[in-house]
Amino acid sequence: MGLSFGRRERITLLFLLGVGLPSLGLTYLAFRGIRNDLALQEQQRLEELRTAASRVIGVVEERIAAAETVFTDVLAGHQSPSGSELISTLERLRGQHPLVEEVVFVASSDAVQLPLARLLFLPAGAGERLSSPSWPGSAAAEFRSAQDFEFRQQRYPLALAGYERALAAVTSIEARGEVLLAISRVQRKAGALQAAIDVCETLRRDYAQVQTAAGILLGPIATLELGSLYLERGDSLRALATGLELYGRLVEGAWTLERAQFDFITSEVQEAIIRIISGISSVDQGQTPAEKGQTHAERFVELREEEGARRVQTERLLAFQERAGRELHARRLRSPSGVESAGQTLVLESGGELYLISLLSGGESEEAPWGLLLDSDYLQDGVLRPALEEHAGRAAADWVVRGRGGGSILASGESPPGSATVTATFSGNFPPWILELYEEPQSPYRRLFLSSQSIYFYMFLFIASILVFGLILTIRAVSHELELARMKSDFVSTVSHEFK
Repeated sequence: MGLSFGRRERITLLFLLGVGLPSLGLTYLAFRGIRNDLALQEQQRLEELRTAASRVIGVVEERIAAAETVFTDVLAGHQSPSGSELISTLERLRGQHPLVEEVVFVASSDAVQLPLARLLFLPAGAGERLSSPSWPGSAAAEFRSAQDFEFRQQRYPLALAGYERALAAVTSIEARGEVLLAISRVQRKAGALQAAIDVCETLRRDYAQVQTAAGILLGPIATLELGSLYLERGDSLRALATGLELYGRLVEGAWTLERAQFDFITSEVQEAIIRIISGISSVDQGQTPAEKGQTHAERFVELREEEGARRVQTERLLAFQERAGRELHARRLRSPSGVESAGQTLVLESGGELYLISLLSGGESEEAPWGLLLDSDYLQDGVLRPALEEHAGRAAADWVVRGRGGGSILASGESPPGSATVTATFSGNFPPWILELYEEPQSPYRRLFLSSQSIYFYMFLFIASILVFGLILTIRAVSHELELARMKSDFVSTVSHEFK
């Protein structure tokens, strides 16, 4: 019995020394190899994400640099935004480079001009004011007398005759336009609607851009009056067409109006159009006027939407003009709150709007009075997003772009949990956005079994298999030896008992 136990201990000891200890050592090495393999994968993954972020930033900066180069070549040597040829060239280039929202000219008076901007209206006081035209003494006397007959005495025939004599005596186009406007007004009061219509047509055709001494542009006023005359005569469709024509020209920016003038004329024409369309819509739907009224209603909706979009753009550019001048001139002296300046770029925030300004260079250490206002929306959606989808998508990473306040402005999907794997910013913080790339979580199965460098794991499995197989063989061998020893012991005991 002692011999059997001695043999079992010897066999077990031999297994531990010959198989167990080497297997444990190899297992430790295999685990270290797996850990090193995973760390190497993480490092390679980190480098891959950094490369993707660098390429995204490179794409954005290359697009900005390309636009700057093109406009710098055209604007070199131009110290003012004058010249129709220069303006037409800049408009063509802007159409080819949608990244450029506007071309900026920084005047010596610290004012910022936008020579290509099509503003819907001007701020209060920005419109040109004409001096009062010279009136011959007789014409001025006739005009004042006619006004007295019209407004105080309400003797319209005498007022009309006085206005006509004043018209014959004046020569300046501003004075003639003012007299013609008075003539159409008194003709309407006198009931001569067709005559008033003819005068308004003349004003709209020949005096559209004429401004009176009071700052009134005759084109929109005459067209508005013309629509009212058609409506008063009972021609609703003609009045509606005239109102839509006026509204369309206002939205197109056909006249340079101050904000108050634009808002007044626009509100008047909108109310008139709505009132006429409502009247036409009440007519039986099978009749032609109703069908025409429906067509006009659709056009009216389109114009209102276009006006809304252009109003937003105009407000944005006016706010930029109001603040950007002093900031552009003082960018090297100070860096006020909300403004970041780096070299030839400026980041400005005002009223919740972000303005990205790239100042063009006129040569060595010389700044030209020109700059580019970049379209931040296009830069986000037309340049940055495609670059992220291409390069970050290739790297199989989620991404988020954050603005100055830390809020998300672009994202590949829902905001990923945890902290970003890679964070990157643009050179000079222009644009002032932060790129965050997040590594997509991988399952342990994929990382261990499908990795190109998972040989250590397979080595560990192989060693573990040998260890388990050896352990099983050892246990079976020991068990067999113990069984033989038990059988021998039983045999000896049995024989000894029989002899006794």
